[in-house]
Amino acid sequence: MKLLSSYKAGLKKSLRALSTVFILWAISFIGTIILVNPIQREFINILGDSMITEMMYVESGFDLTTDLIEPLASAVISFSTSFLIIGILVFLAGIFVTAGIFRVLYSRRKPFRKGLFFKGADRGFVGYLIIALISGLVSGFLFLLLILVPFVIAFIMGAGETGLIITGIAGLFVYALVLPFILLVADFARVNLVADKWEGPAGALKNGIKLTFSRLKPLWLTMFIIILLTGLFSWLITKIVLNSETNTGLSILMLMLLSQILLFIKCWLKVIRYGIMTAIYEEEHAG
Repeated sequence: MKLLSSYKAGLKKSLRALSTVFILWAISFIGTIILVNPIQREFINILGDSMITEMMYVESGFDLTTDLIEPLASAVISFSTSFLIIGILVFLAGIFVTAGIFRVLYSRRKPFRKGLFFKGADRGFVGYLIIALISGLVSGFLFLLLILVPFVIAFIMGAGETGLIITGIAGLFVYALVLPFILLVADFARVNLVADKWEGPAGALKNGIKLTFSRLKPLWLTMFIIILLTGLFSWLITKIVLNSETNTGLSILMLMLLSQILLFIKCWLKVIRYGIMTAIYEEEHAG
């Protein structure tokens, strides 16, 4: 099958661009350290200061809330500016790296060349940023429309716990069905920017939509499987970190090593996804 050859070609591309996986992993690792860990420590301090673990069985919810208001407010104020600035910088770094990855994947050259990576990242940065913002706004709007709005409406209408759970699960299910379309269009648009340097973001998105709907079912299934695998590794990382007992230095070291191995595999899955979409684009525009 034509699509199977694209899978093989995409996997080969990801292996050829394995150095870019390390770059993507480094950005993810640094982003986790800078953004997630400080927030986690701050909330642990808040919970410790509020004595929530001892109070939750004997105090009312109102007492817990009032006890948490002051530390939460100070945490929000202290983190808001720095968190926003650092978050934007990490986001922009991710866009820069993504542009470089697609340039390497689209190149016919066998060995990885850092000059090619940085050249592609520099030239494609603005276009990739626009595509990321548009796809992010669309996915965020759909998240609000399909999940948050129905959940809030169900809550206002007095739905019980079971009703709220069903509403949330139904919304997540529909959102999971729609998300592959957004990612397919965005990925094909990114490849298009690399393939046609004269094409702007608007034209690239238009071509991305056209290519996505040319073979909708197999492409949707491909992206859906990749999303499931990536989500699985994200869940495994979270599960291991939350449920591990780190009583010794060795256990902490092993936990960090295992979580970073899983994070690396997750990043590699993303590069494989990019490679497959690049291979499909190349086959559709061959000749």
